[in-house]
Amino acid sequence: ATSPPDGYTLLSISSAHAISPAIYAKLPYDASRDFSGITLTATGPALVIVSPELNVNNMREFIALAKSKPGQLNYSSAGVGSGSQFAAELLKAQAGIDLVHIPFKGIPEALADTMAGRTHLFISPYASAINLVREGKAKAIAVTSTARVADLPNLPTVAESGVPGYKWIFWYGLLAPANTPRDLVQKLQAEVVAALRQPQVAQRFGSLGIDAVTSSPESLDQLIKDEIQLFKKLATA
Repeated sequence: ATSPPDGYTLLSISSAHAISPAIYAKLPYDASRDFSGITLTATGPALVIVSPELNVNNMREFIALAKSKPGQLNYSSAGVGSGSQFAAELLKAQAGIDLVHIPFKGIPEALADTMAGRTHLFISPYASAINLVREGKAKAIAVTSTARVADLPNLPTVAESGVPGYKWIFWYGLLAPANTPRDLVQKLQAEVVAALRQPQVAQRFGSLGIDAVTSSPESLDQLIKDEIQLFKKLATA
């Protein structure tokens, strides 16, 4: 944020960049004003993983069970303020269910405890759970994107499973310091877009369970502003 705006110091971010203003009262920077977007670089959905002990096979069954036992089911997360917590809180708000939050130190622990039946639900980044789902070790009941994913064509989205409008996407992008000259921002954007469109780059991203994507600098700036407002609303609730 305080680096010279000369195009030589860049910041690679995830959606957590927009979460920080919602969970920290004071930050040494402004997540929106102190940076200039260059482009989105990748996006990826999440998988809704449930405990095998629950005997539910889809999102509707889980929601019905949660509504019959308010406050008795729980969800794990990768930690307080993590994307997995906000994804679950958004599900709670939009589905009208009451789940208890069980924070862990990271994704592996949260996922393992749900697979083992010690917690009831975990919304996992796609790349962290897809191989376990393929091997039958983790039970996925929905994907959080707006459309089904090619790898799991029979797995419905949350939105088509009783929670209309639900969407959770993990995203990644590239920022420069604020006040970086527009010609530099545009040059950087063009070069990064060219790299992301190379087949080997797209293939490598795909192997990690994410899609190489691009955007205009203005679109990334607006996404960050919109997500900050969404996360602040969820955190307040």
